[in-house]
Amino acid sequence: MRRGVAASGRRAVLACLGATLLGLLAGCGFQPLYGERMQGQVGDQLAAIQIRPIPDRSGQILRNYLTESFRPHGPGGRTNFVLDVRLFEPQVETAVGRDDLPTRIVRPAFAFFQLRDVATNAVAFQGTAAATTSYNIDSSEFATLSGGRTARDQSLRVIGDDIARQLALHFARRAGAER
Repeated sequence: MRRGVAASGRRAVLACLGATLLGLLAGCGFQPLYGERMQGQVGDQLAAIQIRPIPDRSGQILRNYLTESFRPHGPGGRTNFVLDVRLFEPQVETAVGRDDLPTRIVRPAFAFFQLRDVATNAVAFQGTAAATTSYNIDSSEFATLSGGRTARDQSLRVIGDDIARQLALHFARRAGAER
């Protein structure tokens, strides 16, 4: 019986602490980036970005990920910004088997991006994003190719998410400064 009372007492204390913490966060002006109030402003700004073509197949994939992030509900109307992305994907053979053949490939990927204001052609924001994945070189050529594609797609997804997050933070800060 005592155990049940002690456990319920702890739950009550934790609930009170949680409510107090939420109250403090609300009082300090904390707003989630993807909350309802900011989603309209930030979402509209992201939808107004035109993404320039990025060379090669990896560039096409990254551009598709960015388009999905910026315009989840389809094409936007106006264009206020243009995003240029340069993508670099070196491959490094890291592990070598007993037969002196590589057995693992590491795929670091780096993106340098620049957001320009269409009206002034001024750089509104610039940044970098990076991700690293790896895959094994298998005796099956299909498995190796599949592993390589999966590793590429994972790193491009991470880079796309990072670019979208950085731009969303930029727009959220800008909107906060304008208040």
